[in-house]
Amino acid sequence: MNDSWKRRDFIRAATAAAVVAGAEANAAAGGKVPQRPLGKTGRMVSCLAFGGGSRFCSVADEEAAQALLHRAFAAGINYFDTASSYGKGRLSERRYGRFVKDRRQEIFLTTKLKARNRDEALREFEESLKCLQTDHVDLVQIHSLMNVGELDQLARPDSVLTAVRQLREQKVARFIGITCHNDGTAMAEALTRFDFDTALMALNAAQSANPLAQRKMERLPAFEQVALPVAVKKNLGIIAMKAMAQGQIVGSGPGKASAAELLQYNLTLPVSTVVIGYDKLPVLEENIRTATGFAALDPQAMQQVRHKVAASQPQWRRFLHDHDDCQPA
Repeated sequence: MNDSWKRRDFIRAATAAAVVAGAEANAAAGGKVPQRPLGKTGRMVSCLAFGGGSRFCSVADEEAAQALLHRAFAAGINYFDTASSYGKGRLSERRYGRFVKDRRQEIFLTTKLKARNRDEALREFEESLKCLQTDHVDLVQIHSLMNVGELDQLARPDSVLTAVRQLREQKVARFIGITCHNDGTAMAEALTRFDFDTALMALNAAQSANPLAQRKMERLPAFEQVALPVAVKKNLGIIAMKAMAQGQIVGSGPGKASAAELLQYNLTLPVSTVVIGYDKLPVLEENIRTATGFAALDPQAMQQVRHKVAASQPQWRRFLHDHDDCQPA
């Protein structure tokens, strides 16, 4: 983390987190996951979100998968994240469709589009609506920006960006966003050049100093250093992912920290919600407890968490090189 972000923006973000924590007191007292504003959208979302990616798709039993969704909703989680590419045959979206149809107005439903061409993206979205059993989503996102070189393509009139803007104009998607897993510089430039409502980025204590470009062993500025400040300045809904580094930094011993510490780390950052995928109910229950009882970490505590997981950075880099987040874990 660079000095200017540490001194100025972190203090401002920590203060804002403390204010949010105070506003969340009633929800916490009621045992529900607290909510936060989703940037400039005017919507409130649970600070803990349910992720429908590889871990969720690895659940073999359909009823067990549905039980996870129902438990999350009962705990106050209203942000549900998925994508057209999650699982074989859009497994994640189809599971969500079964769950969402009876409670659509109570859920902030999101999906993502992998196509980069306008017409292909529109067709992809239509299929998503069918799988999700709804006539609209709350947020549609351009999935997994790879690098700065993609931005010129997004600016073309026949790009996926034109498609998501059209979907927003037609009100079949309330808001539009972009996601990026590994390239903080590309994300910062995308947020600077284009008008999005939300930004979903990888934020975790091990990746705060030196993330890598997708499929390349290149050191780049972290999201926390370069993209997060841009998103804060533009008052975007900031959505964090990879809080646990796909489990690579969770545990005890060198290079590890507890799941509670890692979630607290992310919730202390100026984010609206943290997306975590689930394949087991006890893990979901633990994160619900952490989110419900959240108290912001001070700068020293944040640095302690970074120090704990520093030894796991090489392992995390190797994992990023080969992992496909769309496939079952």
